[in-house]
Amino acid sequence: MEVELAESTLPPSRNPVLSRDHKFDKDEAVLARFGKQQQLRRNFRGLIYGLSNGGPAGLIYGYIFVWCGASLQALVMAELASMIPLAGGPFNWVSILAPPSYRDFLSYLAGWLTVISWQALCAGTAYVTGTLVQGLLVLNHPSYDYQRWHGTLLFYAVFTLALFVNTYLGRLLPQIESMMLWFHVLGFFGILIPLVYLSPHQPADFVFTDFVNFGDWSSKPLSFFVGLISAMDSFPGKLSRA
Repeated sequence: MEVELAESTLPPSRNPVLSRDHKFDKDEAVLARFGKQQQLRRNFRGLIYGLSNGGPAGLIYGYIFVWCGASLQALVMAELASMIPLAGGPFNWVSILAPPSYRDFLSYLAGWLTVISWQALCAGTAYVTGTLVQGLLVLNHPSYDYQRWHGTLLFYAVFTLALFVNTYLGRLLPQIESMMLWFHVLGFFGILIPLVYLSPHQPADFVFTDFVNFGDWSSKPLSFFVGLISAMDSFPGKLSRA
């Protein structure tokens, strides 16, 4: 789908509107609307849902909204775990708390949904990591011949590395996780500080009051709720803690 954009804050030399006969991919239009230019070829779309459905204000308030919901889920699971501290978590809770006539079926369903969710989370994490590596290759090596199957191979490489760490290096896993925690904290500041001091800034009303509906939904509130997908990507794996 192609769209036409009347205005953009990008300079003429970097304005995709002026360089592509006023027509370009919808994702690029959304980024241009916020004064940005697409740099990488994206295989996965996480933040774009929130930008096109809700906008800057939708991402901020949507994150707070999802955080409140995730916190309530965590409190409920913490209470259940304290009352019924059994391995397996959800399917044991359902088996004990559900009506006797339905407990077998519901606990079976809860168990398989939990396992499928774990598998999907592992696969999604490996896929995103692999495509991020491929994005860095595209960004830093202009001669790199981008192919989709490269991303698939990187996905398998990341998955194989994780499997190796969790099996053969299982005894060292606590030390590895502690080291990764420090990398995570340092990486947070390594990304945040350049963004704060080096990137162009928008006025506060643009960030906190600008709601958009580029998804052509029937209303902005509906578009906001669709954009919550981006915020929900920040809270996976809560159930695995149970």
